[in-house]
Amino acid sequence: MYFLGVDGGGTKTEAIISDIKGRVIGHGLAGNGNYQIDEIKAKKEIESAVLKACKMARISVSSISYACFGLAGADKEHDIEMLKSILSTIGIDKFEIKVDAVIGLKAGVVKGEGIAIVCGTSTNAVGVNHANELMQLGGFGYTFGDYGGGEMISKEIFRFVMRVAQGREDRSLLVDYVLKKLNFTSLQSMHDFYINNRVQIPLHLSTLLFKAAAQKDVFALGLIERQAKELAVSVKVINNKLFSNEQNETPVVLIGSLVTKPESIILQEIFHSYLLSYDLSCKVFPLQSSPVIGASLFALENYNTNINEVKQMLEITYKEVMDDYEKD
Repeated sequence: MYFLGVDGGGTKTEAIISDIKGRVIGHGLAGNGNYQIDEIKAKKEIESAVLKACKMARISVSSISYACFGLAGADKEHDIEMLKSILSTIGIDKFEIKVDAVIGLKAGVVKGEGIAIVCGTSTNAVGVNHANELMQLGGFGYTFGDYGGGEMISKEIFRFVMRVAQGREDRSLLVDYVLKKLNFTSLQSMHDFYINNRVQIPLHLSTLLFKAAAQKDVFALGLIERQAKELAVSVKVINNKLFSNEQNETPVVLIGSLVTKPESIILQEIFHSYLLSYDLSCKVFPLQSSPVIGASLFALENYNTNINEVKQMLEITYKEVMDDYEKD
């Protein structure tokens, strides 16, 4: 028997195939897997990742016994129905679909109970309690209440630089980092280039935020402060709704590049301080596994009840596969 786990986000899609014991035998990477961004491209990229994993495992798609697709954009029931229709043509008979934050939570907490805070390309938050009640908070974009994530932070940084060029903000160190990143020799040349050509603005500037914040850049610190507060508010709302009667600390798993990479420690620290100010009893930790491990656990758990052993095997063999990639 073979099992498929898929993690599909706005930037990349990852698929792994394992046997019933959790040994990873196939791996595939592709691009955007969020159908809300581009339905046709998302289907193509998800299928590409699956086929690559099958090729490495030397099996056909029809040999997959069960699959779990953890996908950005799988937010509501109508999204699930749409995705079922899209994915049914890939050739897998039995599969389930979950929003990406849920598989991240499963990868971090094998029981799948706790709160997952996603802050990568975009933001999202979910909670699942002992009664298997699920609450999703966010994932719908700025207009519908969300704030932050790499794409939005990049826009905020870009807008700040343009305002500095126009004399509406005071120049800061962050401006110099942006100019260097985008290969402009002056603030005016950057301003004129984007104003005159109306090309797509860069959406890969968020990493500069932490670099500038480490140098006490006021604007960068302000953005990080707001992002941390927004994430903490999500934890507060979900915790009060699902875990208010719990005696133990609520696990909070941080997922995504803006909250898991070493340079993001300042955001994590401010996030922690807000949780303390809300008097929340939480155990917070960045996700160490890949979210695709969580998708595989969902696919496997109805066939192998030794879920802790399965997770350990998945993590060991996944690392071996990824180490081989790096060698190649």
